Amino acid sequence: MPDRFYLLTDSLNRLTILKATEDSLRLTKQSKVSYWLDQLLSPAHQSEFIQSLLLIVLSTLFAYLLLQRRKRIQTVDHLQAQALHFAAFALFALASKGVFFIVASLSLAGILSPGSYGQLYWLGWQISLVWFVYCSFMFALGFTRSRKSYDLFFAVGLALVFLIISGLYNEWFWKWLLYKLGVVDIDPIFIDKPIVSLAPPFPIGTELLIPQISVFSLVALGAHFTLSLLLFGYAAYLIFRRARIYQDESAKRAAYLLSLSFLLMALLGLYSLLKFRSDLPALASNSYLAALVLSVIFFLSVRNTYRHGRYRRA
Repeated sequence: MPDRFYLLTDSLNRLTILKATEDSLRLTKQSKVSYWLDQLLSPAHQSEFIQSLLLIVLSTLFAYLLLQRRKRIQTVDHLQAQALHFAAFALFALASKGVFFIVASLSLAGILSPGSYGQLYWLGWQISLVWFVYCSFMFALGFTRSRKSYDLFFAVGLALVFLIISGLYNEWFWKWLLYKLGVVDIDPIFIDKPIVSLAPPFPIGTELLIPQISVFSLVALGAHFTLSLLLFGYAAYLIFRRARIYQDESAKRAAYLLSLSFLLMALLGLYSLLKFRSDLPALASNSYLAALVLSVIFFLSVRNTYRHGRYRRA
């Protein structure tokens, strides 16, 4: 049985090398941009590419619409304008996930340094999903405050926690940067490799996921999903409690829907927390679709709450 396993492994490695050689030969016969587009539009990666484009366009549009709403209520309610500012930044954070995917894909087509794929991929992950949690929670706090804003020290302290999580996520990036600056010698896995060694078409799934080689990244993932569960759950409770004081039925329904959207995001955090140790590749590959769904749900619930000034009726 072990012999059969090793034979199968060896056969797969040979097929991978043959595929890499074939794609490298193709790369010499066409431009890098053309090769990059061919890979993105291939059946293996087309869905991630389309989802990334939708994420960029829709999240940016949604953020712009919320910023326009913020301008209209700025003179009427300064605290609610601040809350909408955080809501817009939460959507911009989600849009960055699509941007970083497209930029990272350039590195594996040889347009950028091939070894930068992992750094760019995880930089996009932490900016989009980690800071979406922070900005969304700060929106919820701003929305539920009637006369007094959230405590500034609390906001800064929570931001520092998220900065630490971001730093742990990007351990690979710091090691790679220190190596490039000539400060330290690191494991060869962090060093730029020829395009052939990455076996194009480029690996979106499991090959370059940092948590497979970094304990710090596993800690960051666990802290990230735990905070999303706790903070979104608490935000859902705060918004639900505020909704109960509204006498206007349309305002009450809008606030209840907003509370429900935060509850759904908390449940998604719980699912991610349970899933990331058992099937991280699937969680990573589905994160683009999850971010797109989060963007739509978050925008529609926030927009519905602020229509016709319903949030102000109590």
